[in-house]
Amino acid sequence: MAPWGAIIRVAMQVGMTALNAILKALPEAYAAGRQGAKGAAGAVSGANRIPITHARQVLGFSEGQAVKDLDKAMVMDAYAKLFALNDPADGGSLYIQAKVYHAKEALLEALGVPHEERELPDDMEGQEESGEPAKQGEIGNGGDEKADREERR
Repeated sequence: MAPWGAIIRVAMQVGMTALNAILKALPEAYAAGRQGAKGAAGAVSGANRIPITHARQVLGFSEGQAVKDLDKAMVMDAYAKLFALNDPADGGSLYIQAKVYHAKEALLEALGVPHEERELPDDMEGQEESGEPAKQGEIGNGGDEKADREERR
């Protein structure tokens, strides 16, 4: 029969060695994870934190379509249509609108479009789904938003 004191001492030494190895490896793993997240070659967009692949998917672009194959007009058109379709005043989802907005921002950032050029041009703000500008008297004519919401009901 082995003395219990020797067994406990060996078990404690093994446990302390394992704990020491884990405590040394933890900061290194954390630093490597942070470095990997920062240098993921455009996989995650700056402050938006949406992966580019997810941003493409949200705006309806195919998985195989590279960001370099997109242009500002394509992104803005997809954004304008999806943002309008998900208008909470029409029963849409504010959450989905936010996803669409952040996807647009992520793709335009990846394309290198400056922040000042990321807003919709005045001639696109009143477009219907057909792509035609809204005519005077139609919903979305750029006039009173409260009146537009009442007309939609």
